[in-house]
Amino acid sequence: NIGIGTTSPASLLEVYSSAEANTQLTITAATSSTYDSQIAFRTGASAPTTRFVMGVDQSDSNKFKIATSTLGTNDILSINPTTGFLAVGTDTAATLFSIATSTNIFNVTSLGRVGIGTADPSGKLDVGSGQLVVTTAGLVGIATSTPRDTLEIWGGLYVGTSTTPTFYI
Repeated sequence: NIGIGTTSPASLLEVYSSAEANTQLTITAATSSTYDSQIAFRTGASAPTTRFVMGVDQSDSNKFKIATSTLGTNDILSINPTTGFLAVGTDTAATLFSIATSTNIFNVTSLGRVGIGTADPSGKLDVGSGQLVVTTAGLVGIATSTPRDTLEIWGGLYVGTSTTPTFYI
């Protein structure tokens, strides 16, 4: 075990400070335009496999990332230091908070709007780019992104049970 600031480290590496100050570990890439500052987590005895990498991706606006391999590929979390945007499942946050796979599936904007299936929600809640919208005034629109009353539905309305509607408008 290696101890920095302690003679009795509790793990393989322990950084200890008894001073009245924050304790920090600094990792610096001296050539910041070429290399990433990162930590790799690996498992396996004879041929260790990298499971996760976290660090600063200088090639992508110095975003902090967690990836399952090299930063910039297979990113599972990304934080943009300029905007503060957080992305999960992608390295590009379209809004304050984004969850994506191959397409953007969930977003929270800086205005507090939530979009499911849209990166630009038109109301407090927008599902499927206008398929269901709740405006900032509390109006609900189904198949319209601009409801004019408490509930506005564009298209038919079926009411009933099973496969046969008992009422249709």
